[in-house]
Amino acid sequence: MKLKMIVVLSVAALALVIVSTACRRSSKESAPASGQTVAYYTCPMHPSVRSDTPGSCHICGMDLVPVYTNAPAAKP
Repeated sequence: MKLKMIVVLSVAALALVIVSTACRRSSKESAPASGQTVAYYTCPMHPSVRSDTPGSCHICGMDLVPVYTNAPAAKP
């Protein structure tokens, strides 16, 4: 019974790692819409943090997200 529980938990943990890795990879590899270029990268939680290259925020460790130079204007 204990062996069966260990096997089930191991398989579940492995599946979780595979899914999270695939999601992370696909979100980083997504291409911007045509005609857009990256102006800089910033932290979603700390907009004052800016970088010319992708990376992580030095305050909270979150992945920096791109800000595009010719991003569409927000609709009111």
